[in-house]
Amino acid sequence: MSGGVSEILVENLRVLDSDCGVELKTVKGRGGYIRGIFVIDVFLENVRQGIKATGESGSHPDDKFDPSELPVVSEITFKDVVGVNVSLVGGVFLGLEEMPFTSICLSNVSFFSVLPPDPSKSSWVCSNVVGSSLDVFPEPCPELEGSSSECFVSSREISRVAIL
Repeated sequence: MSGGVSEILVENLRVLDSDCGVELKTVKGRGGYIRGIFVIDVFLENVRQGIKATGESGSHPDDKFDPSELPVVSEITFKDVVGVNVSLVGGVFLGLEEMPFTSICLSNVSFFSVLPPDPSKSSWVCSNVVGSSLDVFPEPCPELEGSSSECFVSSREISRVAIL
């Protein structure tokens, strides 16, 4: 089992000409947790996917892993995110059926594409995820359309340990 990562602040991020703007990934057998992640003030340009979080990131590096060790992914906040020239999809959130991602928060998130809108395709891809959103364009998937006030006003202090 892995440990985990928590209470991480990423801010003032600029990503240009990339496959994915911001990505969180894990896989069955890792165990551990990803929680208390704050991604704030992000500008993305010429990316295929704006935000991606997946629990099926590929094979496990250890052939003796225990597939019953499931990672916990919760309390993930994306705030003040703008993406221009997003060519494939704004957001992808694929939790695990056995352990859905919870408390995902999107606040003031906008993705714009150079391609004309295709009504047969969604700008968001979601499964096994629960969360809330406020001021998100294009409209997020139904799993992220909750309106929890806890999502948008964090009572915890975010401390800066290192500035890179």
